[in-house]
Amino acid sequence: MKKDSYPLYKIYRIWKKPISLFTLVLFVCMYGNLQAQQISSDDLLKQAINETNIKKDYPKAILLSLKALKISPDYIDIHLLLGRLYILTDKPEDAKSELNIVLKKQPYNPDALNYMINLETISANYKMALDYIDTALKVQPGSKELLIKKIALLEKSAQVKAAYTIADSLSKKHPDDAKLKEMTKDLYIRSLQNRVGISYDYTYFKKEGKEPWNLSSAYYIREERFGTFLGRVNYADRSYDKGWQFEIEGYPKHGKLNYSFFNLAYSSAAIFPKYRVAYSYFASLPKGWEGELGMRYQYSNKNFISYAASVGKYVGNYWFNFRTFITPDSNKVSQSYTLTSRYYLSTRDDYYTIIAGTGVSPDDRTGNFQFSDRIKLHSNHISIGLQHTIWAQNILGILGTWNNQEYVVGQRENEFDIFLNFQHRF
Repeated sequence: MKKDSYPLYKIYRIWKKPISLFTLVLFVCMYGNLQAQQISSDDLLKQAINETNIKKDYPKAILLSLKALKISPDYIDIHLLLGRLYILTDKPEDAKSELNIVLKKQPYNPDALNYMINLETISANYKMALDYIDTALKVQPGSKELLIKKIALLEKSAQVKAAYTIADSLSKKHPDDAKLKEMTKDLYIRSLQNRVGISYDYTYFKKEGKEPWNLSSAYYIREERFGTFLGRVNYADRSYDKGWQFEIEGYPKHGKLNYSFFNLAYSSAAIFPKYRVAYSYFASLPKGWEGELGMRYQYSNKNFISYAASVGKYVGNYWFNFRTFITPDSNKVSQSYTLTSRYYLSTRDDYYTIIAGTGVSPDDRTGNFQFSDRIKLHSNHISIGLQHTIWAQNILGILGTWNNQEYVVGQRENEFDIFLNFQHRF
């Protein structure tokens, strides 16, 4: 190019060097970025692991993991770490989403399966958790840790017999594990679905000339996955009459947490109500509360319908329940209120109890034959008792009650009641 063509030459000189320099810089940046991409997902994963395990900064670890996934979307270890981080930050659905990506590519990944087992257990999806355990056992057959988890899940699913079978087999393989041996023993007892029992109730009156009351019962209980059912025969002996009563009772389950109570009773003896029908529905409420709504019907010389409501809650080893019965009668409404507390020991069959209340309850077996008279009067009562397992397969219970009962308006008497109960499981 001739120098005398000054304008064109000047433009050429101005653009020639910048164009070549721009191209070189662009090439270097692209090459450097390509090299950085090849190692940055590993670097970011290492940083995320450090933030997770050492610094415990889970939000920052999540950001690093997400950044790494943009570079390497199919990097399994990053998805696995992200699933764990979502568990640690209480985001179970996000955790499941990440872990499902892992399991889709690696169906037997032990860490992903273990996380999913824990997530489904916490969510009370016991069937799904058991499916994941069975998958994990295909690659880790005989794993003690997995089998103990399976035992716990079967127990939560009310499959106590299946849980006992696995525990018994595992206990034989690990004879020195005292904790496992104790768990196996407990599951054996709980796997027994049948019970027979007898009870005796003695009521003493301080009032001179009034003979004590006697009530004896024999019963059979059958426990199933869908509920518990029993048949009971009662024999009452009062100074003025005696007779038999026959009952059928059940506690059918409705799903995982809700259940019902029903009772049907018949007697041809005047000492008992002729007919008795009872029903209550128990529903699980938020924050560990339980609510009840129900009714009681009985007929002797007239019809009585009572309406029941209660709330209950477990607090540690304690259980508290407050129940009321409302019974309309002519122009008056009778009310009873009862507060029950229990302190549980090692099992559901072992506890101490204190009960206090006022008014007459239609569930009071001792005095329900006098229900039509007593609902018009006042009473206050308190009970103290305990129930305890003896010789593994037997249960013994005792309950003492003091009742200050109005027998005519303005006149009261003291009643003392002792209740004994014995059950044998088989």
